[in-house]
Amino acid sequence: MKKYLKWGIYVGLLVGAYSLSQTYAAYGFYLGVLTTLYIVIKEFEQRFLSLNQLVVVAMMIAMGTIGRLIFFFIPGVNPMSAIVILTSLYLGRKEGMIVGLMLPFVSNFFFTQGPWTPFQMLAMLIIGGLAGQPFVANLVKQSFLCLGLLAVFSGVGYSLLMDIWTTLSIDGYFSFYRYFILIGQALPFTIKYSISNIIFLKVLQKPLAERFIYISDELIEK
Repeated sequence: MKKYLKWGIYVGLLVGAYSLSQTYAAYGFYLGVLTTLYIVIKEFEQRFLSLNQLVVVAMMIAMGTIGRLIFFFIPGVNPMSAIVILTSLYLGRKEGMIVGLMLPFVSNFFFTQGPWTPFQMLAMLIIGGLAGQPFVANLVKQSFLCLGLLAVFSGVGYSLLMDIWTTLSIDGYFSFYRYFILIGQALPFTIKYSISNIIFLKVLQKPLAERFIYISDELIEK
């Protein structure tokens, strides 16, 4: 099943990437994103989560949503990436990816749903998957410097992916010239978001890590 999941993601992203130079770039890339999300969701449907795990995942989604609401008046500052990263690090990659997938969708009921929502979902899904990789998780747990680098990488990656949507949303065409212009215009947002990721991780890592370790021990005992 993992093999099919990986190939599904590759195919979805390739459809989107190929469409960047085509006439209907926006529709093609959007189809690629939706294909990827659909395959991931179907994969998660086949994986059993205990009631306790579902409760914890729901709590993290709620925490991320509340965090967005609290900091909505500061553009580029919200704890979404930090919540997703910490969930992947201490609860597991699967749980982190589910939180990453659902957090933008749920929180956007307060911030308006739109065609950008799947792009946000994909970006957070990738962040959760990256943070949950064993090699990455071991590094960032041992060094806050590595955790900070992951926070910056997540902030930059999120901004770059959303800039693709911004480029396509203007007139349905993709232009690398326009894309790079938008990246430059979004630079203050990207820097602010990356710095806020570091701060949120610094503040939340210890209390959430202790709680997650306790929850993991409880789940193992049961």
